[in-house]
Amino acid sequence: MNFWHGLSTVVSLELKQRVRSKLWVWALVIWFLFIGAVTSLVMTVVTTSSSPDRQQESGPLAFGLIVLFVLGMGLVIAPTFTATSINSDRSQSVLATLQATRLSALQIALGKLAAAWGISLLFIAAALPFIVWTVALGNISLAQVAACFAAIFIEVAVVCAIGLGWSALVARPVGSAVLTYLSVLTLCVLTLVVELLSLSLVVEDDEVRVWGLSSTDQTAYEEQYYSGDSDDWVNAASWAEKCTWNREQTTAPRFDKVWWLSLPNP
Repeated sequence: MNFWHGLSTVVSLELKQRVRSKLWVWALVIWFLFIGAVTSLVMTVVTTSSSPDRQQESGPLAFGLIVLFVLGMGLVIAPTFTATSINSDRSQSVLATLQATRLSALQIALGKLAAAWGISLLFIAAALPFIVWTVALGNISLAQVAACFAAIFIEVAVVCAIGLGWSALVARPVGSAVLTYLSVLTLCVLTLVVELLSLSLVVEDDEVRVWGLSSTDQTAYEEQYYSGDSDDWVNAASWAEKCTWNREQTTAPRFDKVWWLSLPNP
């Protein structure tokens, strides 16, 4: 059997099984209404502002919120399409029927992944009308929109692949679903925790330039200021003339040494 023909056969079977259930259709409708309500609310609040600068920011602000919600969808909704895909078919004896055909294991796995990814993309496509609305307000380029959605497409594919992998390794659907969401939670939260804790290991001394009084003049100024003498306010200008560039030693974490820890974070 041709590889692509077998792959399309699995995708077609998966989509037909999904269409039988109306739950994802209702979820798609609710998602569309939710995105529309959020976009309308942001547009109403920002565009009614009296400041012209705030009105110009309405497009990027609404676009950022939509991308944030769509990203959340990829982390929450997308795994449900693959977290129980293989072990559920195994328990219902559907997988054995596919394995008895000339389909390879790779065709079955990729077909299930492609079908789940395609359904997940419908939720992303539901946000496109509102994306067009935000772009029409200006300050957003089509290149920015394309880059954001390309990253989301890749993220959804990776999350779906994680769910599919656990559904193949774990026999019970409940266990694979739990492990899938734990994996997503680990990528989203644990990577940030590890990065923040690692900052304490890369703290280094640094020398910075600061505009102000020298340490000796600062001490003298504070003694005069807190002495209670009313003439201190008159002498403030003379103290200001003594301000110069000074070098001070400070300690700061080196973010450039631990930034790579956040690479797995979607």
